[in-house]
Amino acid sequence: MMSLTKSELENVELLQGAEDAKQSSMD
Repeated sequence: MMSLTKSELENVELLQGAEDAKQSSMD
């Protein structure tokens, strides 16, 4: 398990949220 800084975790969550939004808008 890699240790991420808080800002890196927030960036990952933002990226995942953007991917989820793209997929849900395609339906």
